[in-house]
Amino acid sequence: MSTLFKLSPALALLLSFLPIIFAGCAHVSSAPSISPRAEWIEKSDTLAVEFFTELGALYPELGSEMGLSTFDPQGLLLNLESEAREQAFFERWHSRLGTELSRATDLELQADIEILRDWVRLQIENYQSALKRGEVELLPGARLIFQGLQMLVNPTTPAERRRSAVSRFKVYVYGDKAHRPLLEAMQDFTAQALARTKEKKATALPARQDIEAYLQEAEDYTRAIRELLSNSGRTDWSYEWVIFQNQLRNYHSFLRQTLLPQARSTDYLSEEAYQKILANLGVDGAPAVLAAKAKHDFDQLLPEFHALARSLGQKRNLKSKKPAAVVEILNSMGPRSAQANEALYQATAVRIEKIIVAQNLLSLPSIPLRLRLASPQDSQGMGVPFLRPPSLLNRQEERGELLIPDTSSQNLFADFLSPYVVASMLAHEGRPGHEIQFAKFMEKGVSLIRNRYAATTVNVEGWANYAEDLVQPYLTEEERFMAMRLRLWRVARAFLEPEYVLGRRSRKEVEALLQKDLGFSSAFIAFELERYKRLETGLAPAYYQGYKAIVDMRAEVDQTIRANGGTSLAIHCFNERLLEQGLLPIRLLRQRLKADVPLNANCK
Repeated sequence: MSTLFKLSPALALLLSFLPIIFAGCAHVSSAPSISPRAEWIEKSDTLAVEFFTELGALYPELGSEMGLSTFDPQGLLLNLESEAREQAFFERWHSRLGTELSRATDLELQADIEILRDWVRLQIENYQSALKRGEVELLPGARLIFQGLQMLVNPTTPAERRRSAVSRFKVYVYGDKAHRPLLEAMQDFTAQALARTKEKKATALPARQDIEAYLQEAEDYTRAIRELLSNSGRTDWSYEWVIFQNQLRNYHSFLRQTLLPQARSTDYLSEEAYQKILANLGVDGAPAVLAAKAKHDFDQLLPEFHALARSLGQKRNLKSKKPAAVVEILNSMGPRSAQANEALYQATAVRIEKIIVAQNLLSLPSIPLRLRLASPQDSQGMGVPFLRPPSLLNRQEERGELLIPDTSSQNLFADFLSPYVVASMLAHEGRPGHEIQFAKFMEKGVSLIRNRYAATTVNVEGWANYAEDLVQPYLTEEERFMAMRLRLWRVARAFLEPEYVLGRRSRKEVEALLQKDLGFSSAFIAFELERYKRLETGLAPAYYQGYKAIVDMRAEVDQTIRANGGTSLAIHCFNERLLEQGLLPIRLLRQRLKADVPLNANCK
């Protein structure tokens, strides 16, 4: 989930959702159908549709995103009372969900209600925290309008939905009797927040760098908005386009003349603001504590990585046996053609499946892994292999599809083209990683609530990182070296990001560690730093926490088995039981595994 902007209480909710759509999640083109499935899913989905419908009345874009097409012609309307209405909505639903939880008897339904109630509670806490801190947030008007239209105008949407984009655009431009045009309302929001800061001495003004970056990007967003309107299938928007351009110029003048002079001179975040970002992504704990744990794990792993580098350096008669030198040699050996790369992935996938079976890591699906070269449209700028997951809300049999970027592309990072990194990429994105994970989710059944509020970076990516570890011991020495490099990178990110965004580690220090210790390229490091500060703030610790939680859970289960007179934990039993629980937050996964421990090799 992107956190390009840290938004006001009223708009943070909306834009915390929208980027998910454009990252490739499936979109439901009509109101979610509640077809015959498990009874708990039917009850959960009924509750969810009621919640989404009421939320859509406040934020039509969210209603559209969840498939309620009645909201497609509508658009965001704001005034100075919007925050109060939003909070009243959440407080009412928090109380309602508490009542629903006390009445529910099915374990799965109880879990869904808890998931939604926890999310609602977090929105209330975010609002209260923002008011306490006196936040004045940057409202990226052009970006929000672009995203609100893009969900309706894209290759996957039918003609009628595309046509609705013009109706939504007109709502943005005109507002209604009780609401000013959207960009003017955003200016009112910002002016009101600035007035509050004079009373409360705000500690959370937006950063000058963020405002300047948005103003530079706004022209691109504006062109993209016009392109979306042109592709809508309607032509009755040219008059509104002239009005919109004038509104946008006025809004950007306000940002330059009023907000920019008062902005923070540094783009470092406060610990409180950063912890709020982490909480919204499902990451628990204080940033400093998380960073300390990750730094400890990094220091424990690094000597083993250096030892592998020395061994490979001697094996290949390299002049330098430092990790960066070994990485450079292994990266230079990648396949030269897209077809050769695809063949390498296919062969490696077969080899990994044999490892999974031989080592009894978990059960494999009977259907082969779907793997193919990605088209330019598939890739969307992705420079590494990635799984296009099935729609978790799809009622039909559907499987994920692993897409391999074309090696002839000019936008790929050499850091992930080595033939010796293929096994780790497949383990993460394919089997035993995301592909099997999503297949298990589908078998279990995924409700609207779990699809929307339980699918976090922590629980989804935690398994994929753990899956890499499952196959690593059975790989070649070169593959183990590259696998350990990826592990160290993900652990390092969990302390580099917090230290960097909180101003406790300089850009040069981050660059030095990633380049010297792990051998990453300058181009990739620049992209990584951009992710920390602007593109995906908070995601790096989420990967690590999810992985760490699973490793710790496995140790806890093993300890429980031994304490009850059993032998060591059967790894395949743990893996199967973990995935069988379906899409749940880590907290609920831990509770269930503790209550249902596999005691022997037969998983009984």
